[in-house]
Amino acid sequence: PVWNIHSPQTPLHTPATVNIRYEGPDSLASKALLASVRKDGKLSGAGGSVEQGQLVAKLYSFGKYTIAVDVEAPSITPSFNNGAVVKGDRISFVIKDRLSGIKSYRVEIDGHWVLAEFDAKTARLRVPLPDAKITRGTMHKVKVVVVDNKDNESEEYYSSQSFNTSIELSDADFLDQSTIKLAGKIKDKRDLFIGVNNKKFPYSSLDHVI
Repeated sequence: PVWNIHSPQTPLHTPATVNIRYEGPDSLASKALLASVRKDGKLSGAGGSVEQGQLVAKLYSFGKYTIAVDVEAPSITPSFNNGAVVKGDRISFVIKDRLSGIKSYRVEIDGHWVLAEFDAKTARLRVPLPDAKITRGTMHKVKVVVVDNKDNESEEYYSSQSFNTSIELSDADFLDQSTIKLAGKIKDKRDLFIGVNNKKFPYSSLDHVI
C-alpha cells in the first residue's frame, strides 16, 4: 500500500518519526525500509528499520510513502576497461545503490588496502595511485567491495596491464618549478615537453632533478 502523509507542499521544519506496521515475511524484515513514491512511480529510499513488528523511520518531508524491501546489491562501474592500460594518477569507479544507499566501501590493489575517496554527489569513488605506492609496468589486480545500508554486498575484481602514474608538466607547472635544475638528457624546457628524438620523459616524482 501507499500512504499519503499530509501534503508535500507543506514544509517539515524538523524530522518526524513515523511508525508503520510491517506485514511482510520475517525473512525480509532486515531488508525493509521506508521509500517515498515519486510522481513517475519510482521509489526513493527514506531509511528506517523494523523494530518489534513496526517499521520505524524519520520523515524529512511529507508526501507519498510505502514500505520497500532492498535485496539488490550496489552497482560498481569502473572508469577503465578490464585489462586495459591505465594512464594518469588515479582510477575511479561509479558506485550506486537504488534504495538504501551506500554504507561502506573498500578497495584493494594486489591484496593490499588502498585509500579511496567517495563523492556522494557524483557517486564516484576515486583511488589516488601515488598514495597507493603502485609499481608501474606490471599487471595489477583490483578488488572493490561495496555494501549498502541493508548489508547487500557487491564484490568485483578488475585487472590492468600497467598503472602509469606519470605526471606531465604544463607551462604553468613548469613556471611554478622555475628553480628546478634538470640533469641528464633534459637540457631545457623544450626537451621536457617535446623529448629527445621524439621520446618523452614521464616522471612520477621530482627525484630525478638536482
